[in-house]
Amino acid sequence: MDNETKDKTINEEENTEKKITESRYKNRYKDFNVLNIGEFITKIRKQKGMSQEDIAKALFIDKRKVSRWETGKSIPEAEIIPRLAEVLDVSIIELFACKEYPQSFINQFETKIKNLKTIKKIELRKKILLIIGILLGIFFGITAIYTFNNYGTVEVYSIKSLDKNFTIKGIYVRARDYQSFNISTLKYIGDNRDNLNIDAYNIEYVLTKSDLKKIFNISDFDTSLNKNITKMNLLETINKTYFNFERKFDFISEKNELFLQIIYHDEKNQKQNISIKLKLLKEYDNKL
Repeated sequence: MDNETKDKTINEEENTEKKITESRYKNRYKDFNVLNIGEFITKIRKQKGMSQEDIAKALFIDKRKVSRWETGKSIPEAEIIPRLAEVLDVSIIELFACKEYPQSFINQFETKIKNLKTIKKIELRKKILLIIGILLGIFFGITAIYTFNNYGTVEVYSIKSLDKNFTIKGIYVRARDYQSFNISTLKYIGDNRDNLNIDAYNIEYVLTKSDLKKIFNISDFDTSLNKNITKMNLLETINKTYFNFERKFDFISEKNELFLQIIYHDEKNQKQNISIKLKLLKEYDNKL
């Protein structure tokens, strides 16, 4: 094979390899021609009087990688492009376009990019502030509703007797941190008055549940009800009894099984008990 034929064969092989390379990157890199960027790198490098080895050293890469760029076998990685543009003293715009532009054009283009980034940052900041505003609005709204329902709620109940022999007038006020239980009138209105018209000792007033389980002793809480010093007429004492106390106890949960127990000792020192079933009727609340 003579030299002319040999050179022709080499050229054909190079052209074939070039077509294969171009085809290989055609679908992957549609925005620019791979061979053009290699040719542009070669052109600028030679204009600067730099060798492939100079480029490789400046980028801390292997010389063969620069060669592959210039022959169109590969392109610079994304993270290398800004540094490559700096080494070649061209803008990133020119590197991608594979064309040199007047500095005024580059400045104008970069200004537009900066303005676009600024606009996007402002829009992003507005969206973030809007989201924060909405979240804060929801938070404060829920907090306000919760605070009102749990701290500002006041409920008022009237206290009645379900025992036909007794009449009771009273009021129960219930708030989150305050509860008041007041009975202003307690009178016996039954027919068997003689059964209560007796002397009694150690009279106590106790709130209980239906199973007689004591909630608490009112007499211990309200010292004005301490009737255990001398004997007293039971009927007269009951008709004069009233009490008003504050205690952290939820009577509402017991409103269907709340009893007032009057416990005393008769003249024979036997313990006796009068049980009056109470009813709490809601009269007012400030809930929405």
